[in-house]
Amino acid sequence: KGNILWTYDTNENSTEGNQYWLGTDGNLKIAKALSPINLPLTNLALNKKASATNQLATDPSHYAIDNNPDTKWSSGKFSPQSITIDLQSEYDINAIRLLISQHPQGITTHNIYTGTNLNNLAIIKTFNETTKDNDWLTYYMPDYKKIRYVKKKTTKSPSWIGWREIKIYGTKK
Repeated sequence: KGNILWTYDTNENSTEGNQYWLGTDGNLKIAKALSPINLPLTNLALNKKASATNQLATDPSHYAIDNNPDTKWSSGKFSPQSITIDLQSEYDINAIRLLISQHPQGITTHNIYTGTNLNNLAIIKTFNETTKDNDWLTYYMPDYKKIRYVKKKTTKSPSWIGWREIKIYGTKK
């Protein structure tokens, strides 16, 4: 039993206008071996609604879901801090990817909560590891799960809390 995540991106910085597929499995063993047969899953978080416990005026919460790693959400504060994405409808979710904004590097603890009711979210994953700026954290769900809200709460970090990108992959239910 395993999971496969397909994404499709355009490389806007390329002078040739290249487009590429990225295939990743839970163990990263087939990343380069797959060819695109089916349509990729959609980044459901893109330009949806984001809210945070705090944000800097220059780094608002919606920057975490704008598909631009050069922008970021920054709380401007140390942990605990959280950001919540409202997908504005229920979707079948199978992966969540988080691109870290952090300086200095160090041991961090990040919890992911999900659910269909904002007042009743359940923790589905805890990352507790050494991280640094531009690291990706990825959680592949064992099975598709119906979700409307995704909350990412950091409870330990050596830096202010922030995220360059939060991507939520799945299909509309």
